[in-house]
Amino acid sequence: MSKTKANMTNITLNKDYIKWLNELKSKIRSTQIKAAIAVNSTIIDFYFALGKMISEKTVVWGSKLLETLSADLKKEFPDMQGFSVTNLRYCRQFYQFIEKHPQLGDEMENAKHPQLGVEIELVSNSSFYQAIRQIPWGHIKVL
Repeated sequence: MSKTKANMTNITLNKDYIKWLNELKSKIRSTQIKAAIAVNSTIIDFYFALGKMISEKTVVWGSKLLETLSADLKKEFPDMQGFSVTNLRYCRQFYQFIEKHPQLGDEMENAKHPQLGVEIELVSNSSFYQAIRQIPWGHIKVL
């Protein structure tokens, strides 16, 4: 047996190494979960902002806005999902629900979100909104 293989065998049998490896695996899994939650929260914030923009522009441009917007966004971003007429309607409903139920939040606050490029009224201090941001979009639509 080569010296390298012997050293590897000794390390893999070492209790401290096994404990350290298990801790490392746990940290990797935890980081993966945190990253997924962060991505989800950003998507929820985007859908909230999009819902607000759609609500405001529907008043200006009328009922055909969703169909036109959907087609234009799909054309510009063909590899992305989430721009169907149905999903755009869900974004609008999501925004309108949060806007019309401030009692669900602790306080409403104007928050600037430069990543989204718009200023949105976000329930940023609301424990309700913060909890919603942890839920996948598919579950929010069902709720």
